[in-house]
Amino acid sequence: MSDILDSETIHTAAGDYEIQWRDDYNPDQPYDSGLTLLTDGGRDRIDILEGDTDSAESLAVQEAFDKHAYGSDSWDWQLRSGAAIVRYLTLKGKRGVTLVDENYRPERPSTDRRERVTGVAWAPDDATNPDQYTRLQLAQWQAWQDGNVFGYQLFDPAGRIVDECWGFYGEYWDEKPDSERTYTLREATEAALLDAENRARAVNLVGAGFVGLI
Repeated sequence: MSDILDSETIHTAAGDYEIQWRDDYNPDQPYDSGLTLLTDGGRDRIDILEGDTDSAESLAVQEAFDKHAYGSDSWDWQLRSGAAIVRYLTLKGKRGVTLVDENYRPERPSTDRRERVTGVAWAPDDATNPDQYTRLQLAQWQAWQDGNVFGYQLFDPAGRIVDECWGFYGEYWDEKPDSERTYTLREATEAALLDAENRARAVNLVGAGFVGLI
């Protein structure tokens, strides 16, 4: 079982429940159908992580990555540097475009075509704030890369697990209103209150003689 990161007591009419936050040792890669994220897989392959990978823009970027991976100087077209990739995608109407390094962190584009390009990401067309959208989605990939993924288990007053959920990306101790820790505590509290209500209802039915239905 993974290590406990933190715990908190949730008081209910049926007794005290406990939420335990734990490291998620085997998290899946983040996935969001809106974000397009392409990375250079090196000399042998192109890693296509997510997004609209069949679009003309994605295919053009993949070809540019391929040229970078093989270090060819024999090609001569517009996608020859990180800055050119960003400019090409922007001219094609893509928003929130940013290059990323090997840890999925935004990277300043260079005009030097010999400088390695690791990856690129951009927001969906309907994103209200494309730059923020891309930044927030990449933060999940950064957390996954850094091992900052956690989950929680909810225990009833008898110590039995009544709810659990895994795959939350980010620092568990972040107590900001929009943090994953705050969200998971709210979810666990709702689950604890519902479980306590169901227990009280079951006790009342037994006390009234309604043991079961035929």
